[in-house]
Amino acid sequence: MEAFLMTLAVITVGLMAGVYVAFSVIVMPALKQVDAENGATVMQIINRDIVSSVFMFLFWLSSLLSLFLLVVSQQWIVKGGCALYLVGMLGVTAVFNVPLNKQLEAVTPHTKLMVWRRYLTRWCWWNHCRTVTSAITLIVFAAQ
Repeated sequence: MEAFLMTLAVITVGLMAGVYVAFSVIVMPALKQVDAENGATVMQIINRDIVSSVFMFLFWLSSLLSLFLLVVSQQWIVKGGCALYLVGMLGVTAVFNVPLNKQLEAVTPHTKLMVWRRYLTRWCWWNHCRTVTSAITLIVFAAQ
């Protein structure tokens, strides 16, 4: 059973890492090239749509699998990978990326430029953290 759950964790964590990589190397660099009005608007749409997409299923499934494996695995390297994922992906998302998304959603026409510039810098930094921690976790899980 644990082997099956580990395989499922490899798949879901790998998909999540891929999403974060895509945002780090494609989506956000593209949004940096457009004006604040359009960049912020597109990101607001992404943020609204992503919560009702398959992304959320993968987000929670990968997190729950990591939590379960953290508890049941006998291998410390797996426990470390799980802890890294839960802190570096789930924790970072909850503490940094989601609040930044909420700030972006609440902008007014007068504050959009200022908020967007700050958002780009901070959100991208934290997304890079999610990318790296998800990739490391994927490597740890895949090696098992």
